[in-house]
Amino acid sequence: MSAVCLLRVLLSNDVPDTAEVDALKKENVELKREARKLRMALDEIEARIDQRNGALSAIRRVPLEVLGQIFTFTLGALAPLDEEGREGLLNLGLVCQKWRDASLLTHELWSGVSVHPRNLPGSYEKIETWLSRAGSVPKSLHLLGPLNGHGHLASATTLELLTRGPPLDHLYFESERIGDLEEFMYYFALNHTDVPNRPWDNLRSLAITIEDQWIQDMWWFDAEDPSTSIFSYLPPVTSFSLHLPKQDMVFPDDDSEMLRLNIPPAFLGRLTSLEVACDWDGPHILVMLQHCKNLERLVVDVINSQAALDEAAITRQPFPRTGILLPKLRVLHLQRYTADLRILDYLVTPALTDLDIEMDGYELLRKTYPKPFVVDSIKDLQKRSNSQDTVRSLRLYNVHLAPKELVKILAVVPSLTHLTLDRVKFATPGEISGFWRSLNNNKCLAHAQKLEVLRTNPAMAEDLFDSMLEFLVERGKGKKCEVTVSFQEATIPTESDARRAWGWISKDKDMSMEEFGLDFRVVWVPAVADEDM
Repeated sequence: MSAVCLLRVLLSNDVPDTAEVDALKKENVELKREARKLRMALDEIEARIDQRNGALSAIRRVPLEVLGQIFTFTLGALAPLDEEGREGLLNLGLVCQKWRDASLLTHELWSGVSVHPRNLPGSYEKIETWLSRAGSVPKSLHLLGPLNGHGHLASATTLELLTRGPPLDHLYFESERIGDLEEFMYYFALNHTDVPNRPWDNLRSLAITIEDQWIQDMWWFDAEDPSTSIFSYLPPVTSFSLHLPKQDMVFPDDDSEMLRLNIPPAFLGRLTSLEVACDWDGPHILVMLQHCKNLERLVVDVINSQAALDEAAITRQPFPRTGILLPKLRVLHLQRYTADLRILDYLVTPALTDLDIEMDGYELLRKTYPKPFVVDSIKDLQKRSNSQDTVRSLRLYNVHLAPKELVKILAVVPSLTHLTLDRVKFATPGEISGFWRSLNNNKCLAHAQKLEVLRTNPAMAEDLFDSMLEFLVERGKGKKCEVTVSFQEATIPTESDARRAWGWISKDKDMSMEEFGLDFRVVWVPAVADEDM
């Protein structure tokens, strides 16, 4: 410290003299140096505290299995990982040894690979190593669409994977040309005896998407002898998905009803799950279904078309017109239908439990679409199948029907426990109120345990809350029901609006919705782009 006494200026407002100024500056330098030393010591101590807190943190005690599930949701690994996803998984394993152990322990993360054609050459060992980390978990391989006409079906890597590679449960691939697809399948038919126990022969699930670009070879499907059909080379899977190109892309003369797919009946008879996307005119789907006696799940996508079915086409490709019996079918999902659900007029589904219907959002009126009308097709299916007491779940998506028609649908499925109305349109608030208030009069949804009203118009929120809660109150106390509501806009309305409505509707003003038996939530659901409508 300075030899000059600084008490005079430090304890008063006197102006320091020259000697005192020099002394004050010198002491400032020394004090700052000491402060830096103390700050460094404090930083070191705080770092040691943080290190010890880290060692005591709960995250260190998270089981590897839980950490692996977190990785699964982070990567979206319920689907086969593409190149970016695989890189993300490897990066997670580089964080620390525990994270790597967790990733390796979670076999589901390694169970699927999605590969682009440009990455196929020379990738056999990498794919084999990746899938081997999945242990005994079922494995899947997704071969993505061709790039500029350069497909993957003729790739040596593809053929090796399906001939000598690791066991596969599911295979998905896209083909741009029917000719390429036929050569691909014919390869496995010719080389059947070369390698025993091939992955191709032991697939349980197969999905094929045929692209739109090529027109001239679509007739390769049709064979005079069904045993030489392109589909006669399919492996004996139990789950099959077939997405065909749009009719207007491949049949400029609208002659799709002349073609026969010729999928072998024995192949169809083994299926427990079938997905078909086809807008071709003719009874192609119904002809297939007559052989699907073991089917438990069926998805039919008509790609926003009418899929015309005339008498001449039925004569060329007959099927049981009095009813195609699907005795084991539990799940039926109809996608992108327009004016009618005519396929239902030919089905008999006595074991049906889940019915899912997606329309294209246009208003359906009896005076415009009298025969067959959507509602009547559903009612007749229930009556024909005698499944009124078996259907437990109903989902209607992008449907625009008069409220009285919607009530008629619900009236023929009295056993419903789960109802989802997703983008179901009502023209006015009065329509939505009338719909919910008429349900009790028609004894609908008496057993409902879960109601979902999703992506509805926020302008109708007040009427929806009031009328829905009135319906639930009239059902009676103690009938537990989980209710989920969402709107086309994420900000309004909120759950508070529903609770305010409950205050007006509830007969017992001191009873909450939870005490009444309702689990009522307002959630956010992503909007749907117009092109997906």
